Amino acid sequence: MNIKFRDQTFYIEETGDQANIVAAIDKVISENKINLHHIQIDGVPYYESFAEVLTEKAIESSNFEIVEAGSLGWLLDLLHTMQNYLKSALGEISPLASSFHQGEDQIDWEQFKELLGGMEWLSEAMQLVASSSFSGPSEAFKTKTKQLTELTEALFSSLEDRDRTLTGDIILYEIQGFYEELQEISINLLSEEKIV
Repeated sequence: MNIKFRDQTFYIEETGDQANIVAAIDKVISENKINLHHIQIDGVPYYESFAEVLTEKAIESSNFEIVEAGSLGWLLDLLHTMQNYLKSALGEISPLASSFHQGEDQIDWEQFKELLGGMEWLSEAMQLVASSSFSGPSEAFKTKTKQLTELTEALFSSLEDRDRTLTGDIILYEIQGFYEELQEISINLLSEEKIV
């Protein structure tokens, strides 16, 4: 099994025992004094519960990458992931808002739960960037994090009031506009290299 970090690749002999794999990865981290930010397994980033994720995901065909705090790689990966999510979500917003405008029996609650999950992920991702040592992205996301919190509160308030038209309007006009702005910010950060 190959473990990549600091542009180097290390080979760990596969024993078939997940505990041994986790121990070997822990050893690489401690021996090299790595300030771990996140790990990637087969290209998917994991930002917390590393031991649990490693135990669940450690298989012979897995490719591991250890990303250190302060390295640019995690930020670029996160911005690309954010762009992909926003592009996908923007295609779903109009039909979802329309379902709220059409009445209670037309609402796509599964799609709404996906929107909420995406908003929660965006909030966590933006907080990571806002608290990072990279000044350009950090400043760009500080105000957006607060704005997303306010949008989430307005969305829940409209749900509590059972005002489905208002909920649809918030999704269509507020959240869609926010997602478009956020997509533009992430594109600009990547294309203009305003990372540091």
